[in-house]
Amino acid sequence: MDVNNSDSRNIFCVSIDGSKFSDYGFDITFNELYKPGDKFIICHIFNPEKKDLPYECQAVTIHSKYQTICMGKFKSGDYDIIVKEKVNKNAHALDSLNKVATENNVSAIVLGFQGYKENKEKSELSKGIIYMIKSITIPTFIIKESCLRKNQESGGYTWVIFIEAQDSKSYDAFQQSLKFIHPNRDNVVGYSLINKFDNSNALEKDFNVLCNNAQIKKFSFNVLESTKDPIGKQLTDIINFGKDKADFAVVGHNVQKYNEIESSPTIDIIKNAQSNIFYYSKCK
Repeated sequence: MDVNNSDSRNIFCVSIDGSKFSDYGFDITFNELYKPGDKFIICHIFNPEKKDLPYECQAVTIHSKYQTICMGKFKSGDYDIIVKEKVNKNAHALDSLNKVATENNVSAIVLGFQGYKENKEKSELSKGIIYMIKSITIPTFIIKESCLRKNQESGGYTWVIFIEAQDSKSYDAFQQSLKFIHPNRDNVVGYSLINKFDNSNALEKDFNVLCNNAQIKKFSFNVLESTKDPIGKQLTDIINFGKDKADFAVVGHNVQKYNEIESSPTIDIIKNAQSNIFYYSKCK
């Protein structure tokens, strides 16, 4: 299996709930982001009061399924399967998962965009994603689709990265994402909007330095003229209709800047982008 550009061990905390999106998350993380020596924490937080769950979403089923999967893929000690009740019945399950991830000093959390119920409106944010936006400061992969490098035309992922400034969470998100980008296969495409950012030259210089330091072979930086559309729509259009087919959109977010999260450009991207998301935030 190919390694990525990081020599350090990554610890992935994959949230599993029986949904196809959480299964996608495990598959992508193991097949495309994992390297020998990394560790997996498979985490399922369940509510014992829920008695009507489908068979595939029941705690015993999930534990048995992933015990079989992990025994066939990992060496002993390279994975843990954690199945536990919610700490607080009034809190979201991700509150417990966040505690598990924090205690284990994980490199990234992996979440499915939708749970097993699947919202009818595909761009509607689930309660889990809203909790993640407001409360989780660990880098997080939000999985919307099952995409493997071998199925991409280029043979690798395209990571589309939006950078606001060197002191922004978007810049921090870019730095965090470099741990997971494959330096030989993947294509990294940076974007800045010209009428909002007056430091595009400095951003491009720093972008190029970081990509070179990470030994990424294919990367480019684009400065675009902004339109009258909201920033979030402009950036989402780049992902969905731009020349670069994005497999992952890398975004940062400062919750403190927005009283209503729906007004954030980042939230617009998470809701409407036709790609997986790599997200990093600064929370209250």
